[in-house]
Amino acid sequence: KDMIPFADPENDSLGLFMIGVYHTWRLLSQQNPQAARDFLTGTIPKIGQGPTSVYEAVTRAADYIASHIDANGFGPSDHSIWEEDLERATFTQVTYASGLNAARLLASAMGETDRASTWLDGARRVREAILRPASAKPCPGLWNNTESRWNRATRPDCTTDNRLDSSTDLIWVFGLVDARDQRNASQRQAVLPRLTPG
Repeated sequence: KDMIPFADPENDSLGLFMIGVYHTWRLLSQQNPQAARDFLTGTIPKIGQGPTSVYEAVTRAADYIASHIDANGFGPSDHSIWEEDLERATFTQVTYASGLNAARLLASAMGETDRASTWLDGARRVREAILRPASAKPCPGLWNNTESRWNRATRPDCTTDNRLDSSTDLIWVFGLVDARDQRNASQRQAVLPRLTPG
C-alpha cells in the first residue's frame, strides 16, 4: 500500500483498539461471562489476510507492537494525522503501553500466560521509556525533567520534540501514571494556562 506521508503510519490506533476491546470485554463479563468470551472468540467475516476473531485481531496488534519495541524502549515511530513528523509521540507511546497491558489482561483471561507475560514486559519497557528523563543519554525519554512536564515526542534520531502538547495528558487519563502523581500535576499546571490565557 502507498503511504500517505502526513498520516501514515497511524499505529496509535492499534493501542486504542486493544484498550477498547478490553473495556468492552470487561463490561460484558460483569453481566454475562459467556457473551464476553463470545465477543472475543466468535467468528467474524475474514477479509483477505484479516483476523477471524476479535481476539486474533488483538493478538496481531499486540504482537506487532511488542516485536517492534526498539533498544531504547520505544514502540514503533508513528506519523499520525496530527503529527508533523515521524516520531515517538508521547500520545502514541501511551497507547502502546496501555494497549499492551489491556492485551495482557485479555490473554490472562484466555489462559495464555506466555502471551500475557510477553505483553506485560512490552508494556513495562515502553512505560519506562515514557518515564525516562529527556536529559538521559544516549536516547532521551519523554519526561521533560527541566520543565517538569511531558515532551511531545522523541524522534527516531533521539533528538527531542520538547513542545508542550495537551495530548500528552493521555498518560494520566489512561492511568499509565496515577492522576495524583506530582508529574501529572505539574503537566496540568503547564497546559491549563495555555488553554485559558489570563
